[in-house]
Amino acid sequence: MSEIQRDLFGSEINSEHDDLANELDMIEGNNFDSRVKRFRYLDGLEISDTCEYGKCSGLGIAASLECKLLFEEAKKTYINGEFMATILLCQAFIEHWLTPYLSENNKASDLPRGLHALIELCGKEKLVHPFILDRINELRLFRNPIAHPKQYKYPYSINQRMIEMRMNQEELLENYAKKAIEIMFAVIEV
Repeated sequence: MSEIQRDLFGSEINSEHDDLANELDMIEGNNFDSRVKRFRYLDGLEISDTCEYGKCSGLGIAASLECKLLFEEAKKTYINGEFMATILLCQAFIEHWLTPYLSENNKASDLPRGLHALIELCGKEKLVHPFILDRINELRLFRNPIAHPKQYKYPYSINQRMIEMRMNQEELLENYAKKAIEIMFAVIEV
């Protein structure tokens, strides 16, 4: 029979909680330096004085609350190393950002649904530089197998990209999450 452990004041110690807390502390410690590095990277990105980390009021009056929340959440997930979530959130932000932008410019009365259609309309109306549109499309292609089931041989699947780019999955996802963040910041400058 095992002896019940007690703290300094005689209260029973819940060893399961301590084990979980210790494991979480170990995980946190192992990721701390990486998180600081990603935080510093984000801190170095600038948006023409429109936004500071933690405050997004500069995104503009037209930006919806969802748009502002997506922007902040994408940054937090990137810092925390949740790369697939970062990719999805950045893509959602871009759709939320471009849709009102197109409406505001009266370029289309009936806006298309989906990022691919928005990219095409922005290109057709010359509202966004083709270089930015190409980067948004690259993000869309890589995001597709994360958001939608695709065949194994889909050229932008994580497996196919790992083989082509000779990276492990963590490196690949971090690389694409960083690109997604860069694209998100670039879209704000449109």
